[in-house]
Amino acid sequence: YPSLMITLTPGYFWYLSLHPLTPGQVHIRFGGGMSDDYAGDPDAQQNFADLKTLLDNVNVEDRGCTEKVYAGLSSGLASPGHLSHLERPNYDFAQYLYAKLGA
Repeated sequence: YPSLMITLTPGYFWYLSLHPLTPGQVHIRFGGGMSDDYAGDPDAQQNFADLKTLLDNVNVEDRGCTEKVYAGLSSGLASPGHLSHLERPNYDFAQYLYAKLGA
C-alpha cells in the first residue's frame, strides 16, 4: 500500500501495481491468475482471454480519467481543499502519508 491493488473472486484474481517514476509519470504492472477449478473449465482459455480484454479496456478507461484529473490538479487555477468523504481510498492514503511522515 498504496501502490498495490488486488481483486479476488472465487475463480480468479488480478492485481495492479503502480510505481511512481517522476511527477506525472508512473510505471504500471498488472497480471492475474486462476483457481484450479476455473483453469480446468473447458472454456478457460476463452474466459481468460475475455477477462484480459475486459481488464485492458478498464485500464485504458482509467488511464484517461487519471490523466484528466492530473491535468486539473496541475492547473494554475487548482487550489487544495478538503478530501471528499466519497473517495475513502484518498482519505486512507492521506492518513497513511500523515503517519509515515511523522506529522
